[in-house]
Amino acid sequence: MVVAFLEYQQQVDRFPRMTVPGVATVQVSDTSTRVVYYENTRGTATPSLSQLAVSVSDSSGAPVTVRPYTGDLRYDVPGENSRVGRAVAEFHPNQAGRYQVRSNAINVSGTLAVGGDVVWDIAPHAIGAAALFLLGGAAGVTVLIVTGLRRANARR
Repeated sequence: MVVAFLEYQQQVDRFPRMTVPGVATVQVSDTSTRVVYYENTRGTATPSLSQLAVSVSDSSGAPVTVRPYTGDLRYDVPGENSRVGRAVAEFHPNQAGRYQVRSNAINVSGTLAVGGDVVWDIAPHAIGAAALFLLGGAAGVTVLIVTGLRRANARR
């Protein structure tokens, strides 16, 4: 679990970021879905995707479809206890390369971060840790039972 948590923090810390409004270039090495996160002071309202006016284009300048993120995915911004990131949009790159993420927001400030879906990226680590915890617990209980039975039989 510690390794999964540290990997999660490092992943979030490595997200390319930009101030809103603004433009960021994101290097994509695979075609997995990318998530756009809005980071701002904890407790403030998160603007809608239309308020953020997010658009994405590939390296040729062709537009990429941006959809609202379904669900409620949040994270604490590493090193900034008063800030939280929340998933607001997602896009699916059609090939590896550079993508331009733009926000033409009006009357909105904050930071946008772009990266993978942290839930799906950390899931294998968390599932592995949980499996080891359960197997270790089951093995410990088995050893206790076997030891108890052997001692009970030895006293007879």
